[in-house]
Amino acid sequence: MNAYSLRHSLPAVVRASRPCALPLVRHLRWLARGDSTSTDRAVSSGKPQTDGSRTSSVSRGSEAVSVAAVDPNDQGSALETLLTEYHTWLAQEACEWAADRDAAGAGTDATEPLPNDGEYDPPAAAAEDGATIANPEADAWAFLARNDGDAAGVVFLYGVSKDMAEIKRLYVRPEHRGEGVGRALCQAAIDAASEGRYRQVGLTTPPWSKGAHALYEELAFEYTDPYPETALPEELHDDALFMRRALGS
Repeated sequence: MNAYSLRHSLPAVVRASRPCALPLVRHLRWLARGDSTSTDRAVSSGKPQTDGSRTSSVSRGSEAVSVAAVDPNDQGSALETLLTEYHTWLAQEACEWAADRDAAGAGTDATEPLPNDGEYDPPAAAAEDGATIANPEADAWAFLARNDGDAAGVVFLYGVSKDMAEIKRLYVRPEHRGEGVGRALCQAAIDAASEGRYRQVGLTTPPWSKGAHALYEELAFEYTDPYPETALPEELHDDALFMRRALGS
């Protein structure tokens, strides 16, 4: 999977109970702003004409998973709630992973607690994401999944170049995992990219997310070196996993 999707956010302005490696802190801080960089590069051309109103669905026994593009003016509250959960979850997972890695002797020499400086405020990060999706000039979409009617997960698709889009913000609520929600979200993003002008889709993933790695492999993503379109700073490439897949012509 492409570059480590580490992002910011813990409870209300991060208070880490365990230390996080400094490169990880820098990565989280960069990711708090990184997607706006990607989006700015794609703004000039506007959103491709895809059928964003189309809803896809997957049935599993008595339960049904449906995915639809989000209209921020109509579903903004549900979107921000999911994104706030995403940012909180990701930072918690990142800190636990870094602490475990350092305890095993594989971490960096310099560590310190995450700074309580306001840069890791999940609601603020979610609001920024929502503003990006609401920008009609940005190549950016959000897709919301519902499982038997309940909001279950979210994924973003960003245009990062003329030919390439990136999947980001994939998040499924714990109680809905194992129900096909993540797969349905990814497929919706892939379909949207394919219906647009894009020829390939890339993504980034944290190294600890083994379940996500398996899902991406099943969806024909392949591990790759950092691709030129990534906005991830080069000094962080060694801490990232990169993946991409070609789209049909």
